[in-house]
Amino acid sequence: MSAKTITKGIISVGTWSATKLVVTGLVLPIYSRLLGIDGYGQYAYYVALLLISSHPANFGMRHTLTKYIAERPNDRVWQERLAGFAASVNAVSAGIVGGALLLSLLTTAGFSLQASMLAMVVVGILWSEQVSLYASGILYGLHREEEATLPASLGVVIGGVIGVGLAATGYGVPGALGGMLFSGALVAAVTLRRARRAIHDAPDTGNDEAIPRRALLHFGMSTTAYAGVAMMLYSIDILLVRHFSGDQQTGLYAAAVQWSEFVWFVPIAIEGVMVQSTAQLWARGQIEEITRLVSRLMRYVAVTTAFLLIFVLVFAEHIVTVYFGPEFRGATLPLQLLVPGAFAFSLARVIRPVIQAHGWVVTLLKVVFAATVVNILLNVAFVPRWGAAGAASATSLSFIGVALVYVRLLQEEGAHAFQGFSWGRFIVLCGGTSAVLVPIALAISEPFVALTVGGIIAFGLYWSGVFRLGLIRFRELEQMVESLPGPIRGIAIRLMRPFQAILVRLDATAVN
Repeated sequence: MSAKTITKGIISVGTWSATKLVVTGLVLPIYSRLLGIDGYGQYAYYVALLLISSHPANFGMRHTLTKYIAERPNDRVWQERLAGFAASVNAVSAGIVGGALLLSLLTTAGFSLQASMLAMVVVGILWSEQVSLYASGILYGLHREEEATLPASLGVVIGGVIGVGLAATGYGVPGALGGMLFSGALVAAVTLRRARRAIHDAPDTGNDEAIPRRALLHFGMSTTAYAGVAMMLYSIDILLVRHFSGDQQTGLYAAAVQWSEFVWFVPIAIEGVMVQSTAQLWARGQIEEITRLVSRLMRYVAVTTAFLLIFVLVFAEHIVTVYFGPEFRGATLPLQLLVPGAFAFSLARVIRPVIQAHGWVVTLLKVVFAATVVNILLNVAFVPRWGAAGAASATSLSFIGVALVYVRLLQEEGAHAFQGFSWGRFIVLCGGTSAVLVPIALAISEPFVALTVGGIIAFGLYWSGVFRLGLIRFRELEQMVESLPGPIRGIAIRLMRPFQAILVRLDATAVN
């Protein structure tokens, strides 16, 4: 797998991730003000239900298509048969899960016209997403990620604009969800058409081999079970906070979770290409190549995510006040408590698809199931007493446990996720940056000023330290830029040029 292909995929998924991050970042503070704490808590509740329902409805067909098409990217007949089988399975599972979700919502909220319409909107979002996931599974397997991520990026923008418009004109939570439905249906139509065209463009090898339906169903079932349990690990805390502490604490916790997840756009971008990038390496037994690829990407994720999380940890109160408003100041402590777990899970997101590409889906299921049970038990113990802060503590502990086990699983196969990474220098960098920023956060009471001054100082101090300590070398940065597609490479070179002399000087004196 060439570095250029992997880089192209990371940029494509990263563009979608960054777009989603920016739009979400602009939309959520508007929702928090338009809907209030209770309404925002209700919105977060429906989004959590969609997250939990999405993967069972997909029955693992997205990842099944990606894995098996990536293993044989030049066989059109094979791809057509895989796509047809996956479509049938996905349609049946989506119908069952969607029907169950509709009945559950109506039973909970009542069978009034308003409740029925809201339930149908939620189910419509779920079904639209299934079409998009199915199509993206095909496109990802063929390393045509950009054909799925570009429509998805545009859909995020359209959905945000429509959702805000409807919520602002009095439609509240149903309006916010209505924006998601419209954009979801649009993205589904576009990506499905592109996926069909991509398969048609593949060469016809004349292969008449039957697809392994039993193996596909087993992989899909295992992936579904894993993904469903994983979504529970991500979302069950929202449901438990609402049950034990009500909508207000749910709104505060949802605000904290949202900001802790903003830092994941780099891990999500890398996560999106790891199945198709490592499936052939596992099949060929190229463990050393997997170690080189994973350890390098993990180093980049650790360094970039830590920078963002240090800033969030130190300036949490200022961020919450500016972003959500003073009434959400109670989300400060939960946000700070989520930081260790967010860092650990940013690393886990990169490792998980590598393990999945090896075929160890059942192992992943066992790990995440155990973590989910622990998370539920901790939430039950902590939330009634400490509300959102208790849920944040439970989630952080669970995420750290998952990351540690994932690293251990790779080590048992001889693949080392942190080969060559200097943890000592990394800890010194994080500690030193935090020590400089804390007095700034305490001394400046005006949130906008504190965030501006702190951001400038944090950026200069941290990233000069990254290159001075040799955590990332300048030649690596040059290699990444050279791997970018032409137009993007030109932009990156122009942006890097003013800092090139400084970076070269830091690199020359870097600690080896």
